[in-house]
Amino acid sequence: MIRIYAKKTLMLAEFLGIHGFLITVKAITMKNVSRRDEYLSDEASEAAQFDVRFGSLRMAVNKGILPVCFFPPSDDFKIKVSDRIFHASKAVLTEKSGYFSRLLTSNPEAYWKVEYISGENPDVMEVALQMLSSPNSAFTTMTEKFHSVSGQNVKFRHFYVQAILTWLDKLQLPVDFRDNCVQTITHTFNA
Repeated sequence: MIRIYAKKTLMLAEFLGIHGFLITVKAITMKNVSRRDEYLSDEASEAAQFDVRFGSLRMAVNKGILPVCFFPPSDDFKIKVSDRIFHASKAVLTEKSGYFSRLLTSNPEAYWKVEYISGENPDVMEVALQMLSSPNSAFTTMTEKFHSVSGQNVKFRHFYVQAILTWLDKLQLPVDFRDNCVQTITHTFNA
């Protein structure tokens, strides 16, 4: 309901020619879409960039850019896997994972997504997300998981490690970071 009123307010401001207000809205939206804390120059330049990128205020409203992107996006990203929910930082995900970077930057409003539903195994997802933000906690989680399953169940351990490695490949990590993760996983599996 609020979005409808916000859209109507923007269209009314455009109709009435309230240019100062519209320049500020466009400048703030452009800054948010670019995920910057500061303007590159002044509001008028940012508003001009907005017009170049989105065409016009009306086109931005029709595409769903406004009013959504006027407000800064939350950094929290919920990842639903089966009956579990994981929280991750969008900044970490986009910095370290090519997969999430594309998912969250495929179009201007994509960064405002608040959740992602995955069909992955929840235990695998937990470790993969921990690898991105805190490799030491991922090491602890994997060690606990391995010890919770009896030592003779080597097939499970092998499957678990393979599933984590497959998911890490899907995440499209930088080579150095991925190699570190693989080394940690291999060390844990062989321990």
